[in-house]
Amino acid sequence: MSAPVPPRRPTHPRPPAEAVRGTARAFVAAIERHLLVVEHRSGEADPKVAAAFNDLRTAFLDYEDAVYEAYDEVLPFEVLEDEDDIDLDDDDEDDELDDDELEEIDDEDDED
Repeated sequence: MSAPVPPRRPTHPRPPAEAVRGTARAFVAAIERHLLVVEHRSGEADPKVAAAFNDLRTAFLDYEDAVYEAYDEVLPFEVLEDEDDIDLDDDDEDDELDDDELEEIDDEDDED
């Protein structure tokens, strides 16, 4: 009979539940601040909106990290790293056509 295996210890300490709740409260507060600033923006390039956006992003990432570290849980959202990652099209299809699709379009044009 083999000796019982001791429980596996995490490689890094988990944050206490209150710390996770603190990041959740900070995230909610950042959402509220962002909305307030957006409602009272002074124009398209209002620096207060940009600052609130960055604060909201940071608060979300802090919360996301805390929840993952404490509970090994992921959130159903992603933060885009770059503006180029943003797809403003509502289409689910790729915007680029592959070679076969281009040939089909070219063949259709030749038939006319």
